Amino acid sequence: MQTLLYSEINIFSIIALFTVMFNSSVLGVDTKNKNRLFSCSACFAAMSCICDFLWEMSAGGYLLLSRSAAVLVNTMYFICYALSFCCWFLYIESISESKIFKRKKRAYIAFLPLAVLVILLAASVFTGCVFSIDENLNYTRGPLFFMQVVLSYGYIVAAVIRILYDVIGRKNKLVWDNIIFAAVFAVPIISASTLQAFFPELPIACLGIVLAFMNVYVYSLKVHVSVDMLTGIANRHKLMNELEDKISSLKKDEKLYFLFLDIDSFKQINDAFGHHEGDNALKSVATVLKTLCKTTGGFCARYGGDEFAVIQVLKKSGDIKRIKKNIYDSVEKITDKNSAYSLSVSIGCAQHTSETESVQELISRADSNMYSKKMQRKEKVKL
Repeated sequence: MQTLLYSEINIFSIIALFTVMFNSSVLGVDTKNKNRLFSCSACFAAMSCICDFLWEMSAGGYLLLSRSAAVLVNTMYFICYALSFCCWFLYIESISESKIFKRKKRAYIAFLPLAVLVILLAASVFTGCVFSIDENLNYTRGPLFFMQVVLSYGYIVAAVIRILYDVIGRKNKLVWDNIIFAAVFAVPIISASTLQAFFPELPIACLGIVLAFMNVYVYSLKVHVSVDMLTGIANRHKLMNELEDKISSLKKDEKLYFLFLDIDSFKQINDAFGHHEGDNALKSVATVLKTLCKTTGGFCARYGGDEFAVIQVLKKSGDIKRIKKNIYDSVEKITDKNSAYSLSVSIGCAQHTSETESVQELISRADSNMYSKKMQRKEKVKL
């Protein structure tokens, strides 16, 4: 009866994990490469549950396995577990925009714990250093069994450290939305694995993994709704919520500015070079704003069409003109020298000065200022 309950929970975990993997592959929780890492992590977690299911069925007498097959199943269980956590660590690195993928040496280091585990498990087949299974299929933990825990869960610990580093080092809200949800992944896994040590007769660890992936997947969908699909920055809905939050939490020694941006002669770019090139222009401007907001603590979003917005909170001594100049200069620099056109933007600015002023009134003032600046700007897109 206990074996059947254990197996039923495993089957549920396997179905749930493959469902998350399939949905994330089809619907996507992030960009293509990041989504692939998330799906691989869920896939390997499901495979570890399959191995756990096979071993439990064998130990309960419902499935006949040879000693060699039993050793292989348990070996693959540990490897799949570690692969799942390794992919998760790489996923965290990717959403944190780490340079690990651009530097081969760092990428190799990320796989080092996994390589050590594989070597230990290979040696364990002959020495029993991690685990051993006798001819009667009795399972015994070896003296280095703790190493598979350290090496596998080391990826989770490293991911949590990475998250804390980003949260402390970057104060803009968009970074929080992109990475803080990943922290909840570690809590159910570590908690469930701890309980598993006290209740080894139940697959609590598998349930912890399922809960972790379900939490992350549901939260990622929630974040996905707030992101502009083309540019990857926040959309108008998220912008409005963020602006209300910023205004309500504004301190006495702070001032809030709303910047309204419009790409100059964007229609001509679309008409002359096609919508694909127009999309590239939108992505380029979004990248500039996203990069600058990381350094200023601002919040950027696509308002609609070729219009963007930035919410910037500064101390009383802060200079919004410097930030505007950085935007102007950075946008103009991104145009390739061989490009048939150059990019420039018009920026309108409005400072929040009255508690009675509505969000829409603040935006309208920035819009009017932007339109006025646009009429004054002599530099046009060079076609």
